[in-house]
Amino acid sequence: MEDKAIHEMICAYASGCMDKDNFINFKEHINSGKDLPYSDLGEIQNIISLIPIILEQETPDPEIKKRVAKKLIELNSEIKAKKKEEKKKTEEEELIIPTPTRTGVSEDSLHLKRIEQERSDEYKDIVPRGDTFSPDKTQKIDKNKLYSTQGASFPAGAASTETKSKTPVVTYLLLFLSILGLILLAYFFYSTNKELETKLSEMKDQVSGLQANFSANQQFINRNMSLIEFFHYNDISVVNLENADSTDASGKLFLSFEEREALIQANNFGILGPENVYEVWYVTNNVSISMGIFVPGLDQKYFRLNNFPSVPKENIELFRVTIEPAAGSGGPTGDLVLFGSLVKEQPKPVPSSRRRRY
Repeated sequence: MEDKAIHEMICAYASGCMDKDNFINFKEHINSGKDLPYSDLGEIQNIISLIPIILEQETPDPEIKKRVAKKLIELNSEIKAKKKEEKKKTEEEELIIPTPTRTGVSEDSLHLKRIEQERSDEYKDIVPRGDTFSPDKTQKIDKNKLYSTQGASFPAGAASTETKSKTPVVTYLLLFLSILGLILLAYFFYSTNKELETKLSEMKDQVSGLQANFSANQQFINRNMSLIEFFHYNDISVVNLENADSTDASGKLFLSFEEREALIQANNFGILGPENVYEVWYVTNNVSISMGIFVPGLDQKYFRLNNFPSVPKENIELFRVTIEPAAGSGGPTGDLVLFGSLVKEQPKPVPSSRRRRY
């Protein structure tokens, strides 16, 4: 019983459909130092690798490929248009600070000139005058001293005006740099977020694709579990079935004489009514013996025949597939659909021995 359980675990492990609990038990069995039939594991893996050979490859419709390619091109164009529009919008949002006008400064300078003109008129009264006035005796008056003696605040006002004129320029410059820094920072975060969203979307698409592939593989394994289990047997013989009527039916018959089980591959078999079935026969000594019946469905191509009558395979002359009543019959009475014989194994060449000369 334990050997059978280990054999089943090896089959599940080789086909990749072992669940978590069985995998833990399988690892415990290996770690406990018990014997493991590695030869059986190798044979099972070799047989599983041959499964794609007997399966028919289906190619998608070229029209579907064209539609998928056209859809990808449209998506690429939409993404480029969105990026171009966002770039244009970002450029329009950049602030352009106008250069400050010097209107106030020019008005102050005019005001200063007017004050100087008034002061110069006052200076004329201070200059001494005589009967004989000569330009050489004219006193030079220091304006700075005059300002200080009379308590004029003109120089201080000029300095404060010049300082005030420079302050808005620095303020505007700092404000411009701050806004520019905020715009660059916002653009950086926006572009980073956009890139992360794109990567996240791509990863979601990859996960969806992997899930779809996993689901398809799981469905394939569930549909063809009988096929996988059958090819675990050591002795398998193949019968190529040929068409016996005008239909497109074809198939193969796989036999395990030790287990008394057979697997028939039915291609393009017609759908029968509820009163008929397909029945498989083998002929030995001109006697037809039934191996089993099957009813093909829309999506099923492989049918298992269990416990067929035991007979040495060298005594089998022919295999037949006929249409029989659902109630059964003692011999083939319906239409012959397929027939064939065992594929003879080619004998292995015996290496020629060479005598050694002394």
